[in-house]
Amino acid sequence: MTKTFQEYEHQAVPIAARKSLFSIAVIWSGFPMVMVGAFVGAQIINGLGFRRGMLAILIGNLLLAGYVAVLSAFAAKEGKSFGLSCRQLFGEWGGKLITFFLSGLVVGWFAVQTGLAG
Repeated sequence: MTKTFQEYEHQAVPIAARKSLFSIAVIWSGFPMVMVGAFVGAQIINGLGFRRGMLAILIGNLLLAGYVAVLSAFAAKEGKSFGLSCRQLFGEWGGKLITFFLSGLVVGWFAVQTGLAG
């Protein structure tokens, strides 16, 4: 028995196909568990000292959490992916440009983290 999955990369996800908050939270809970991120945190603490380093990490995490919360609320309300939201906001070419830039940024950031850990 085969079951086909729809990725919804070109359209909004219908309400009936959306996952629960719990199932999404379980998947995203593994995101901060990247060992390379621990090495970067250690480099920050080593360079700034414990108090200033922890403060820098806390402020950075709060800013990122706020940014991601706003994007997530928009995505949950509309049921659209990041690429679809960008196309809606910035047009066809603007959305492609931002999506391309973000994918390069993510790959580059993981390369930097891995390089620091090495």
